[in-house]
Amino acid sequence: MTNLSQHTGPAAGGTSVTVTGNGFTGATAVNFGATAGSSLVVNSNTSITVTSPAESAGTVNVTVVTPSGTSPVVGGDSFTFTTAAPSVTSISPSSGPAAGGTTVTGDGYGLSGATQVYFGSVAAEGVQNGTETDLTAQAPPGTAGTTVAVTVQTPGGTSAPVALGQYTYGATVTHITRQAARLMVVLRSPSLGLVSLELLR
Repeated sequence: MTNLSQHTGPAAGGTSVTVTGNGFTGATAVNFGATAGSSLVVNSNTSITVTSPAESAGTVNVTVVTPSGTSPVVGGDSFTFTTAAPSVTSISPSSGPAAGGTTVTGDGYGLSGATQVYFGSVAAEGVQNGTETDLTAQAPPGTAGTTVAVTVQTPGGTSAPVALGQYTYGATVTHITRQAARLMVVLRSPSLGLVSLELLR
């Protein structure tokens, strides 16, 4: 082989690569390092189209396997797998009590393998990876009335704050008092401070 149409692609795989060279008739595989690509199509004796596999981030040599053997390593056969930073597109719910503990689902891209979720600068608890496009985490305690950005950290980096990834801490119930004919609920509101609600029955 002599060259590749693409020399970089995401570690998740899926990049279409055209390999050029000679003697490709009857080719059975195109290897990216030790991993075979998929959707192999031998276009001609001098051209092959293949889809890159999922691989760890890094640079590998691409080789072509034919009945005659495996192509030697040449200068134009390197392919680099890159890990892009994750992206958060939305969260649900977008608010919860200042005491924390709300289970929040984040949607986006590149979320698989998340190592941490942050609400502002505070790490969340109970981070669970769902798929490449969603995960869940429990909101940590925060200050009532504040809005913070929810960001995700993966081996590829940390997502940038976005408008639809903001989380607001609301009022917190501080205590409840039950008497014979009434129920007293005390809440801490960011705008009104401590608020007492008396519920008659």
